[in-house]
Formats: sequence, structure tokens, C-alpha cells
Amino acid sequence: MRLPNLGELKDSEAKYLYGHDTKEIFGRKSWERYVYMDRFCEVINLIRERLPKNSVVIDVGSAQGNFSLTLAKIGYEACGVDIRKRFIAYAKKKMTKEEKHNLEWIVADARSLSFRSNSVDCVLLLEILEHTKLPEKMIEEACRILKKGGYLVVSTINQKRIKIESKSISYSDFRKGISEIEGFESTAKGSQHVFEFQEKELLKLLKQFNLRILDTRTMVFLGFHLLAKLLNYDILSSLERKILKTLFLKDRFSLELLVSCKKC
Repeated sequence: MRLPNLGELKDSEAKYLYGHDTKEIFGRKSWERYVYMDRFCEVINLIRERLPKNSVVIDVGSAQGNFSLTLAKIGYEACGVDIRKRFIAYAKKKMTKEEKHNLEWIVADARSLSFRSNSVDCVLLLEILEHTKLPEKMIEEACRILKKGGYLVVSTINQKRIKIESKSISYSDFRKGISEIEGFESTAKGSQHVFEFQEKELLKLLKQFNLRILDTRTMVFLGFHLLAKLLNYDILSSLERKILKTLFLKDRFSLELLVSCKKC
């Protein structure tokens, strides 16, 4: 994986992703890098624990493509899927020869994927459900293409966290306020969330799709906002695991939820 030359990027969407890359994966110590790497390492390690090499992993909403690129590099058959052509074009610029033969890119809507039913080993829905009005449709389609016994990995923002910024609406409250949904709008570019999940809401929704919950993790200890600029990721992640295991109010002090499920 390489960082594209800024001079190669002609459009605003590519420069938007480049900005995220320089903060999150290629940058120095920062809060953004800590948040991103916490999720990144947890997901990659989770896949390594659950799936043998050469398994097919579909990364839906692949954005910069970092998960797809890394999975291809370590021996998985990866496919990055995004609805935005320019996001896919940007991710392709980051490929090296080492990643090309295990990696495919597809421009597609998450509700209508081109994969056969019961054909893939794992689907990733990372930081995507909270950007749509109909997260159920994404989960339904992911379950359609998953083999029986295949894995779904979901990460999303924890709505119950302590917030400095304006309050966010929970998934349950969002559903209560809707009499009719027209179309399938999303906020794929930008940080605006349609709603945010509480842990119990997310687990209840996933169970509706014949999924068995294997593991639920809280990530990113909010108390490390300043320390992230001083200490490296390895030190902070080690401290975080100890704190979030013992902290009574961990749902209030963790930024993200990570859930792994198995299709029954």
C-alpha cells in the first residue's frame, strides 16, 4: 500500500480521501490516527483469528481501500466495494504489485451487490450503517451473499458516549420518527450521521437476520484524546484494553462498537 502523490489527484473527492489517509494511517501521532488504527487493527486481527488465508472478504463501503489492500497483502481474496467511482479510483492508485493478484474493486450500491447468494466468507460493514436511512437493507444484502457459517463484521459509532459536540439521535428514536422513507439517501462523503447505534439496538437488529453474535467489543477510550498526540498507538491500545475491561461505565467512555456475527 502506498500513499498517492498529491499531484495525481485532480478532483475534490480524491483530495478528501487523501486528507483522511494522511491523518489516519500515514500520519504521525494524532487523535485521528489513534481512532482509525484502533479499529483497523481490531478488524484485521479478528479476520485472522476467524478465517483461513484465501477466504473471500468483501469490504462494503471501502472508501480509501485500506482494509481491502491490507487483506489482499496478507493472503485473503479481497474485494473493495463503494458506490462512488472516484473513491474506487483513488484506492486503485494505492495498490502495489504485491496486492494486485488478490484484489478486486467494484463500484456498486450496498443494497444490490453482484455476488452470488451464499458465495462469500466474510462481509465488512465498517462505519457505514450510521450514514444511511435504511441500514437494514445493507445488512440484508450482506447476509444474502454470505455462505452459511460466514462472518459479518460491523463497526459503528457508540451513541451513548459522552459527547462534547451536539447530541446525536439513536437508531430507535430515528425509527420512531419515520412514517415513510423515500429513496435511499446517504452521507457517504462527510461526517454527518443520520443516527447512531446504542449497543443493544445494534445487537437486536443483527439478530433479526438470523445472525449469531460471536463477539462485541468497545473501542477507543475517550480519555486518551490528548495522550494520542504524545504516545504511540501500541502503548495506548494496551492501556485501553485494560481500562475498558474494568471500567464500569465503558459504554460512556468508548467511541466505537465492533460486532462480529456468524450466519446461521
